[in-house]
Amino acid sequence: MASAVAAAAAVLPGCVSDPDCGICDPENLILETIAASNYAGKQIYVLSPECEGAACPEPLTKAKFYVTDIGQCTESVAAMESPRGPEEWCKISPLLVGADGINFVFNNLLDAQSIELVRKKLDNPQLFEVYDW
Repeated sequence: MASAVAAAAAVLPGCVSDPDCGICDPENLILETIAASNYAGKQIYVLSPECEGAACPEPLTKAKFYVTDIGQCTESVAAMESPRGPEEWCKISPLLVGADGINFVFNNLLDAQSIELVRKKLDNPQLFEVYDW
C-alpha cells in the first residue's frame, strides 16, 4: 500500500488524488472565479477574470463556487437592480476585504502544501505562521 501511495505521489505532484478533481495539472492552473466583496460590501463572483495574451482560456458563462451554481455577475438580479448599474456592482472593492477575504477558484484541486509556506511571523520571529501564496 505504501508503495502505491508513493507512486501516486510521484505521478501527481501537488495534486489531490480525487476522481472529481477535474484537470489535475499544477502546470496548467486556470483562474476560473474570484469571490470578494464589492463596494456595497456584498459578496460577488467574477467569472473568467480578465486575461491578456494568446494562452487565455475561453470565458466561462457559468461555474460552481464550491457547491453554489453561479453565472456572470453583471447578469445577476442584484447587479441589474443596482442604482449604479451592473458594471459598478461587479467591481471588487480593495477596501472591503471582509471575514471571507478574497477567494480564488482554479480549475485544479491542489494539495494545500503545494501553495502553503510555513514561515516566521513578521511581527514576532519567535513564532511561525502559514503563508498561502
